[in-house]
Amino acid sequence: MLLVQNVCLCEIVEGLQIPTSTINHHLKILERGGVIKGRREGKFTVYSLDETKLDRMPLVHHEDNQLRGGNEDED
Repeated sequence: MLLVQNVCLCEIVEGLQIPTSTINHHLKILERGGVIKGRREGKFTVYSLDETKLDRMPLVHHEDNQLRGGNEDED
């Protein structure tokens, strides 16, 4: 979801149909690891990928934000 747009916790919960506590736990891990960033907008926290780290993510093709397999041969 974060490859497409910045989202808040409630949007992730709605999209994935996973309990809020589970998603919140995983978001905090990703945030501590520097993979995502959270910023406050009113009473919501909006999450986004840390664009400076996209090159290090094995399943992200940085140029067009497309998912790809880590072991596929690229043209």
